[in-house]
Amino acid sequence: MPGPTPETAPRRFVPFRDADEAIEAARAWTGSPPLLLIPPAGAAGQWGLGWHHALKARFAGDADIAVDCDGDPALAREALRQGFAHVIFTGGDAFEPELADFAARQGAVLYRRRP
Repeated sequence: MPGPTPETAPRRFVPFRDADEAIEAARAWTGSPPLLLIPPAGAAGQWGLGWHHALKARFAGDADIAVDCDGDPALAREALRQGFAHVIFTGGDAFEPELADFAARQGAVLYRRRP
């Protein structure tokens, strides 16, 4: 069974710098779609998945965290393996089918461009 895609996963995309304000606004509006916090481009390669796990814990229940792996297919696969539900991979098309299949099996969303 295919997993969600960027088109079928309703989200309000929010840059990290606006996270606290967006979460407060979402709490005030009960009809708000779930928030997806978008890291700086290539953040997973710069700061590692541990940094993303810390953010995931900090915002648990309020927002999901996207992991931007830039063009690194091994990092994207590792992020999926570690349970991140939203992974941004902007690398080569040769890696996309395998990563998309792995994401679907994990119930995750693979974004081919930054939201």
